Amino acid sequence: MKELFEQVIALKNYDLKALLANIDQYHIEGKLTDDERQELTQAAREGASAEYDYAGEINALWTAVRALQQSISPPAEDEWPEYVQPTGAGTAYQVGDKVTFNGIHYICRLPHCVWSPVDYPIGWQKQT
Repeated sequence: MKELFEQVIALKNYDLKALLANIDQYHIEGKLTDDERQELTQAAREGASAEYDYAGEINALWTAVRALQQSISPPAEDEWPEYVQPTGAGTAYQVGDKVTFNGIHYICRLPHCVWSPVDYPIGWQKQT
C-alpha cells in the first residue's frame, strides 16, 4: 500500500487534504505502520504544490495600481474657484484667497471673511 501512495506523491498532482485523509484512513485500518504514515504524510506535504500563488497575484495587482497611479495626473486646481458662502469660521476666506463671483475675479482682503464681494465689497479686491 505504501508504494501506491509513493507513486501518487511522485506524480505531484493530488489534493493534499484528500491524500492525507486517505493516508490516515489506511493507518487506522492497520494497513500502514506509524513510521510509514509519518513518512508518507511528510512526503505528501513537501510534494504538494501551492493551491494558488497569492503573493504573486498581490504583487501583480500592486504593480498595476502603481502604473495606474502614475498615469493619472492630479486635477489642476482652479486658481479662481467659484465663491461658496462660508458656513462658519472653518470655511471663512482668508487674506489672499482668490474667488470668482458672478463671473468676476476677487482676492480676499480680510482674515476670516464670511461675506460675499457684493455683501461686503471692502473685504474683496476686484481683479481686472
